[in-house]
Amino acid sequence: MDKEVNSSNEADVEDQSKPTYYAIDPTWYENRGISLSQLLKLRHLPKCNNQQSGDNAKKRGKSKLLTDDWESGMKALQKCCSKQSGFIAAHMSTMESIFRVLLKVGIKPLSTIQIFEGIEASRSNSDNFNRLTISVLERLLEHQDTYGIRKSEVK
Repeated sequence: MDKEVNSSNEADVEDQSKPTYYAIDPTWYENRGISLSQLLKLRHLPKCNNQQSGDNAKKRGKSKLLTDDWESGMKALQKCCSKQSGFIAAHMSTMESIFRVLLKVGIKPLSTIQIFEGIEASRSNSDNFNRLTISVLERLLEHQDTYGIRKSEVK
């Protein structure tokens, strides 16, 4: 009986030590009738909008806008906006910062530690006294239902 208890405790410890991964889930938006394209468009920085719109107009024709589909909007964010200072800023809510860290990599899953490091890197140059901990980050991700961020398997 002691062996059964020990093996179940070991399994619990192993589960807790495995990192949890999260990613943006485009189907979450689709199922709720929310335009991911429009949400991405709202996060484009002005200097990137002009540059990327011009590139997009050449490729797709003048009638198509940058974020007609979420995939092109995501690629544009990754290519330009996510590399600019201010894409993730200390004044943003923690969930918005998490969302933007995930936007930087598209729909690729990130571990809670990678998300944490992305947020901390963006806040390191500020006087933000609201430091985030990994346990708080995990709780936020586990219980959020507004950004379409879901647990994900590593691929």
